Amino acid sequence: RVPGRGGRQVTLGDLASHAGGLPRDPKGTLGRWLGDRRNPYAGLSVEELYAGLARTKLRRRPGERIKYSNLGAGLLGEALARAAGQPYEELVRQRICVPLGLADTMITLTGEQAARLATGHTRRGRPVPPFQLPALAGAGALRSTATDLLRFLEANLDPAHSPLASQLERAQYPRLRAAKRMEVGLGWLIARPPGASR
Repeated sequence: RVPGRGGRQVTLGDLASHAGGLPRDPKGTLGRWLGDRRNPYAGLSVEELYAGLARTKLRRRPGERIKYSNLGAGLLGEALARAAGQPYEELVRQRICVPLGLADTMITLTGEQAARLATGHTRRGRPVPPFQLPALAGAGALRSTATDLLRFLEANLDPAHSPLASQLERAQYPRLRAAKRMEVGLGWLIARPPGASR
C-alpha cells in the first residue's frame, strides 16, 4: 500500500516526476549501505520493499516538491510492470526499446554484452562493479550503449518523427517547477535559458 499525506495519495505521475514525498532510499536499507556501499540494493527483495513501504511516512504532501528518490523511481517501475503483467525489463523492451530500435539496452546482459560493459570507478579511481537493483529496477538497472543512448536522444529531440511521438511529447511536458528556470516532466528535467518561452 502506497502511503499518503494531507489527504492525497502518491500517483504514478508523482513518482515519475520525483514529487511523491518519498525518501531517497527504501526503509531498512541503511544497514545495507553500511554493509556494502558498492552494492547496497543487491539483496533487497520486492517483499522487503513492500514491507518497508508500509512503514514509510511521507516527508511532504505528494505533488508539492521535487526531491529525487530511488525508492520512487523503483516503485514506478514495479507498479508499471505489475499493471502490464510482465517483468520490468520485458515491458521496457517491448514498449520503448523495440519501437526506437534500441537493440543494446537491457538489464540481463548476454556474455558478449557483459564483456563490453564499461567498468565504473570510485572518486579515487578504484574499479567498482555496477549496482544490482532486483527490486528497484526502475531506479537504474538498465544497461545501454552510446549508440542506443544517441538513438534515444535523437527520438527525444525530434519526437514528432518518432514511433513514440505522443508518449515522448507527454513525458517532456512540464508538470512542476523545480527552480526559477527549471521544470520537471515525466522523468525529465527541463531547463530553459534566460528569456526563453515555454
